Amino acid sequence: MNMKNKVTNFVLTLHRKLNSFYRTNEGGRTIRNTRKSKFRKKGKRLIIAAQLVAIWYLLILTSTYLTSDTGAAFNDIEVIKNSLHTKWDTQPETPDNDEWDKSSLSFAGSKAWDEGCKIYTTIKNAGDRANTTSTWRFYLYKVTSGNEKPTSNHEATGAVQKLYSGATGQITATVSENGKYRFSVRRPQGHPGNNQPDKNGYNYIWSDNIITVSNCKKLEDSGSTTPPSNDGVDDIEFPSDTNQPLSEVTNLKWENAEEGKTGIFIITWVNPTVSNFKSVNVYEDGDDKPKFKNITDGKIEVKVKGENKEVNYWIKTMDKENNESIGMKITVSKTGIKN
Repeated sequence: MNMKNKVTNFVLTLHRKLNSFYRTNEGGRTIRNTRKSKFRKKGKRLIIAAQLVAIWYLLILTSTYLTSDTGAAFNDIEVIKNSLHTKWDTQPETPDNDEWDKSSLSFAGSKAWDEGCKIYTTIKNAGDRANTTSTWRFYLYKVTSGNEKPTSNHEATGAVQKLYSGATGQITATVSENGKYRFSVRRPQGHPGNNQPDKNGYNYIWSDNIITVSNCKKLEDSGSTTPPSNDGVDDIEFPSDTNQPLSEVTNLKWENAEEGKTGIFIITWVNPTVSNFKSVNVYEDGDDKPKFKNITDGKIEVKVKGENKEVNYWIKTMDKENNESIGMKITVSKTGIKN
């Protein structure tokens, strides 16, 4: 009986403990689910509140941007009409060289023409050497008559291209309006020619050609252009003496034949040194036959009669095949000689 009661009590006690265990688990599950639901709802409310605050701040910032001066500073565009100039490092221009290199340029027998606003003339190196050192500077002037020789306000200027002895080159310049123009070339100061030097000691040769420009339309950018030239001496092709064109006489000088008398002069020069040179012929302007023929010693005597009379002479060199050069022009008067 006692044993039966003990077993019964054990079973009942175990049953009660099991029932208590089940109730505790069910209760635990219920509590956890409730807490999760509670915190989930609270998290959603916080997220919604944060989003509302962010939207509010965004609206405030947008309103401030659109109504403040900062927006105008970024959106207003002001066009400033101006230019920006940048000064680049440039190489200085090569100064003119007055050292005489035995070259001697001449307009004798030159040709001149125009094409629109461009003006051209030929020029010859009548000296014994190429003008590889001396600077022969050309000027273009606007003139009203053939005898006019302006000394200022040139229309264009530049350095004459390098020419070997006896070669003919070209000078080119650009003008901006129609009119009459005349070329002049400045000799280097070391040149022996003495033809009415200016205050700086330079003397000039003048082209006899007056160029009339009549088809020049107004240029957008007018000015001078220098003729095409070789930059270095090595680029010049020097022919041999036997094929070289005839060069003119150089170092032309004159003096009175007798002291106290005018109109009688002794003219001297230096003959070309090329191997095919033969002699010199001197022509009075307009004559077909030379007044002085086969001169080899580089000297003649000329006379001028009349106070206001001027006589032009052409001094021409001749080679061994009797070919004559273009010649160098000189003008003789009672008071002296010029070329």
